[in-house]
Amino acid sequence: MISLDDLDQAMRDPARRVPAIRRLGGGSLAVVANGDPWRVSGRASATYALRRPTGRILALRVPLDDDPAVLARLGDRYHALATDPALASLRAAGGPLPGEIRWLADAITLPTAGFRSVAHPLLAMEFVPGGTLVQAVATAVAAGSGEATAALIPPLVRSLVGFERARFGHGDLRPDNILLRRPDDLAFADLDRAAWPGSPGLPPGADPPARDRLPALLLLTELLALAWQPALRPAGSAADGRLLFGSDDLANPEHSPLLRRLRAAADPTLAAAATLATESLARGGGGAPPFGEVAAAIGLSSDRAGGARPSATPAQPLTGGAAARPAAAAGAPVGLPGWLPRSGNSQPTPSSSVERGSDPRVSGGAAGGPLPASPSSSGVPAEEGTTRHDPPLPPPNGHRSPSPPPSGRRRSPA
Repeated sequence: MISLDDLDQAMRDPARRVPAIRRLGGGSLAVVANGDPWRVSGRASATYALRRPTGRILALRVPLDDDPAVLARLGDRYHALATDPALASLRAAGGPLPGEIRWLADAITLPTAGFRSVAHPLLAMEFVPGGTLVQAVATAVAAGSGEATAALIPPLVRSLVGFERARFGHGDLRPDNILLRRPDDLAFADLDRAAWPGSPGLPPGADPPARDRLPALLLLTELLALAWQPALRPAGSAADGRLLFGSDDLANPEHSPLLRRLRAAADPTLAAAATLATESLARGGGGAPPFGEVAAAIGLSSDRAGGARPSATPAQPLTGGAAARPAAAAGAPVGLPGWLPRSGNSQPTPSSSVERGSDPRVSGGAAGGPLPASPSSSGVPAEEGTTRHDPPLPPPNGHRSPSPPPSGRRRSPA
């Protein structure tokens, strides 16, 4: 494993020890108050920020693994992500893949034993400034805004349907790997496990999108639930990387009080999504339908031009035996829920108080007062074991920031 201290030391002397900056057109690394390089780190990588002379910012993601075989596989995958014509629609402006993906093999010079040095790679890509989906939802919940959460649903549906059409599988579809360029424009990061037809190392007969079906269904259900009732999300619920569901909900879906409440919701879109999620979890996660079928069945559809919109036909069951799936009220087609935003008018979200010690996800209230708002983040995806939390913890040692400072000091020659 690469030492973070060695990486930071290299970033303090970018002109000599980070030749990748020159190849990327020059610029300055973002630094914090004491002159150290700004960094967000996790178990698998550390990310720095490069401000180029054009003013654009690149994220420099450095893998901490030093196994040559692992690094070679990552290099092949990211090169294919950046160049494969089959992914052109996903790389287009506003597409779900980050822009400017570039893998540089001999990017950083790091010290080794015997006063020698070794070259190490990094991944450069678009720096997405809007934070993660987890942080956006936490901010919306803290404000009690179901509309802010609901606004995230159309771009999520559009992106996931786009992945499915391209037969692309992200492989690690989690809310902290989804970044916001804007509330209506998402980018999916941490693509180390991504696969698609023709991607490097894909086994014959593999179905890459299948890995994303259950995570995608759970994400959609969580967003629908929190748009309907923000107070369902208790403080600290993001610790396991999910927006709403806890480990007990996922392990025992049929007996989960939260999922039972969502299945019984008066709104047919939310109830249908919760029913599908329960059925898929009860089957061990292997029975989740393709996401496009899920979206159409619960009344959401997507096209390349307009994103998510009401389906022209009522929802249809996807699997047999789904007797618990609710039907729409008489004369009302199953489409976008009534609480999804259709105009700029604000609709207050009702909330109720709960007894101390009760679960606000079941009772509908917010125990302990409002959640703290999450400050703006770097947009770099958080990994398992990352230094970023939601809300972020104070910077370790007083000098690590969750977002780059307004200007960098150390400039490398172009």
